[in-house]
Amino acid sequence: WQLIPTRGVHEAQKRWIARREKVGTLQMLGVDGAMGGQDQTVIATRHGPERAPERGATIGRLVKRKGKDTPDGQSIVALLMGTSWGEEGAGINIDAIGIGKSAVDVAKVCGLKVNAVVVSNAAHWRDPRHPLQKYLNVRAAMMWRVRSLLDPEGGPEETRLAIPPDPELLADLTAPRFSMKQGGLAVESKEDIRERIGRSTDCGDSVALACWQAYEMYVGTVNF
Repeated sequence: WQLIPTRGVHEAQKRWIARREKVGTLQMLGVDGAMGGQDQTVIATRHGPERAPERGATIGRLVKRKGKDTPDGQSIVALLMGTSWGEEGAGINIDAIGIGKSAVDVAKVCGLKVNAVVVSNAAHWRDPRHPLQKYLNVRAAMMWRVRSLLDPEGGPEETRLAIPPDPELLADLTAPRFSMKQGGLAVESKEDIRERIGRSTDCGDSVALACWQAYEMYVGTVNF
């Protein structure tokens, strides 16, 4: 019941080494915020070819900060504004539950191209390779999308997602389990994963947010 096969993650990390000098244009940021405790605020960037950003996307090196260093939404946005990312006009997907809601509000005031992702909302996205499969919520669809992008059988090597060789990211992406329910495919909650492995999967969730297409496909729809 492991959602994302370990093999797919290993191969994606090998691809990253080959692509790291030419990652392409910044397309999207994924922000998983934390406020204190042992969790981290993690920012993932997704880069890709200008004309076909979905083909051969590459995740940049993750930016990680301890939760105590990002106690509120302003500090998370300050972290974003402290880089050139906010100036490049890329979309920013922020997990809008908890501290993320505050970060979304501050980011909007700052004029950033932000999208509030509410992972508990209903999901309408469908995997083109499995069009009849439904997902219990946005979190399930978002994580399945990462699985699809990492699938070694999903297409030519140059069209697959590449991710940095980060041991923590490897552990995060291979931790979630899935189950089939009446409403569709369900993915283990962050709370349940934390109880099982002893920590939150912040790195993996930031990558999932960076790969989520709600903003690009449904501009103006905040809660996809």
